[in-house]
Amino acid sequence: MLKKYTKKWYKIRSVYHILRNLLTGLNKKEPIVVLTIGKVGSSSIYHTLKNITPYQCFHVHCLSKNGIKRQIQFHNIYDKGKIPPNIRVAQVFQNKLLNHSQNIYYIVIVRSPIDRLLSAIFQHHDKFNIKHFTSTHEENYIKAIDLIESKITEKGVQNEFDIWIQEEIQETLGIDIFSQPYNEEKGYNIYKKENKNLLLMKMERLNTDFTSALKIFLNTEQEIILDQHNVGNEKEYREEYRLVKNNLKIEEAVVENFTKTKYFQHFYTGQEEELIKKWSK
Repeated sequence: MLKKYTKKWYKIRSVYHILRNLLTGLNKKEPIVVLTIGKVGSSSIYHTLKNITPYQCFHVHCLSKNGIKRQIQFHNIYDKGKIPPNIRVAQVFQNKLLNHSQNIYYIVIVRSPIDRLLSAIFQHHDKFNIKHFTSTHEENYIKAIDLIESKITEKGVQNEFDIWIQEEIQETLGIDIFSQPYNEEKGYNIYKKENKNLLLMKMERLNTDFTSALKIFLNTEQEIILDQHNVGNEKEYREEYRLVKNNLKIEEAVVENFTKTKYFQHFYTGQEEELIKKWSK
């Protein structure tokens, strides 16, 4: 019992120190907010930038009231009320960040939708009762494939990115990222509205264009190299993840629904057939 409460105390203290350090940094440094839907390489960006001066880096998946509420509900249902630090940061700093009067820099990353969903499901495999399995355990493998397929085909899942962009970027930040075409040549777009600066990139272009994009975005000559962090291919379930990624097939009509979203049509237009071929039965 004592060990349980000691562990809980250390977690509370850890979150307290995170919040205190962020508050101290926000009062002294320009903030960079890594704001993403999750499983798009945001942890790598945060861990790359968190010690870069003269900036104070934040990592959150939402800043809207609805977004924070949904995140808390998810963890109350699937994680016994254990709220991750990034949600506590969003709760505490929501108003401070949104009402910040000086320059503030947002980094938003998008990713091909089914790849992102598959990565997110594996990230939370314990919450969805997806047990570890290998190719030698055919029964477990088939069960896992069926369960993952059912999660991807759930009603409304195909529109998650559209909803997230609408709530977190357009309504909360007041920036319309659909107002200009995605610059495939450069690999990124930069938006500015009042004191808000926003860098938008595809996850698929991070390894090749992150350093050059950040130089322009932050107006710096510093060579900032992306530090890979929280990568699915390096996790304990990497073999299972690889197997599912290589073998998962879903109904073509479901895949087509992903391609019809405003998000896909804007950032991945012209890749409809590629997505259908990759994931359809």
